Amino acid sequence: MNKFGYTVGNYVNINNVPKKIIGLSETHAIYYHDGCELSIPFEEIEPIRIDCDLLRKLGWIGDSSYLTIRIDDNSYFQFYMYEKRLRRIWKGTDEWQNHSYVTDILFQCHTQYLHQLQNALVLAGNQIEMNVDKIFKNKRFKIRRTATY
Repeated sequence: MNKFGYTVGNYVNINNVPKKIIGLSETHAIYYHDGCELSIPFEEIEPIRIDCDLLRKLGWIGDSSYLTIRIDDNSYFQFYMYEKRLRRIWKGTDEWQNHSYVTDILFQCHTQYLHQLQNALVLAGNQIEMNVDKIFKNKRFKIRRTATY
């Protein structure tokens, strides 16, 4: 990972178009454009800001204060829009409390860009299918310049 936090597989905004990073050098990101492999300095890349519309298109559900995506029957991620905070929550039975449910926060970080969210989900050990490739191949999907709630 470089000082900008980009890794292979991250989506970023290059020349106002969402692109997937397919390779990295010390100073550049490599991506495809019209069938050609191109590189661009990290300084010229614009991160994609997270907003409710983007998360909903990626399969997250909820209102404008927080959105959730299920990992399995016992755990899920929550993204708090105003705080730009991502949490992984696990629910399980508590043997000392008559098998009632307890909540344990396993993972939490400050996240405001899509590549940070992608990296956080990988670091948490989960490969959640968010359909990132699918939504960005849709030519009608536009990235907003500023986050909206």
